Amino acid sequence: MKATIITIGDEILIGQIVDTNSASISRKLNAAGITITTKLSIGDTREAIVEAVERAMAECDVTIITGGLGPTKDDITKKALADLSGATGWTENQEQLEIIYRILHSRGLDVLEINRAQALVPNTCEVIPNRLGTAPIMVFRFPADRFGHPATLYSLPGVPFEALGAIPDITEDISKHYETPKIYHRTIMTYGIAESALSKKIEAWEDALPEDIHLAYLPNALTGVRLRLSAYGDGNDQLERMEAEIEGLKAIIGDLIYSYEDDTLEN
Repeated sequence: MKATIITIGDEILIGQIVDTNSASISRKLNAAGITITTKLSIGDTREAIVEAVERAMAECDVTIITGGLGPTKDDITKKALADLSGATGWTENQEQLEIIYRILHSRGLDVLEINRAQALVPNTCEVIPNRLGTAPIMVFRFPADRFGHPATLYSLPGVPFEALGAIPDITEDISKHYETPKIYHRTIMTYGIAESALSKKIEAWEDALPEDIHLAYLPNALTGVRLRLSAYGDGNDQLERMEAEIEGLKAIIGDLIYSYEDDTLEN
């Protein structure tokens, strides 16, 4: 189960804001059994959006994009996706329109036509209401003959708390349409040894790991080298097998391990 995350906005490319969406979304999707293969930031142009999305959907089962759904003229994601999906018209989503009225009225603001327009979506998409903001979450489903496999595109608002708030709905929708394997992670925190020396010390143990258990080295000057074991699959014995491998690791470097959580040495 592979996914691409695309963040849209010139403000990201020029360094005006930091892209926190892709990191937050990655963590949530990974926990749901979805592997992120690509992250990409692009500018606010129709050509860039269409090209990036088409390439992503040809390579992955799921593509998630954030940004470009605001009410102003520089927000063009919705129009680009309408073109890409072959939309022939627009529909007004009543549930999102009610949310727009509620949010703006709660702030003492009038609902202008530019605000109502945010409830308009291409007639080729499904809508997941955005309860935290005014721009709806759009879902485009493409059959296998378009990209060589069934592909789903989720378009999320760029506002970080809105994008992250949408992820539970996204993962629930994905689980309804795809079989997602479970991903198990275990963390081992070490200190007092460099990454290269640690790699050499546990080389034989690492080479003997089963094919479905993977090891990653994550060095940090302040917290030491973090080892992450990951197992993919639906087997009920995955955690037990990982624990058995960790016991083998403890026999080799037990005196260098200070935590089995993503922790700091001070704690």
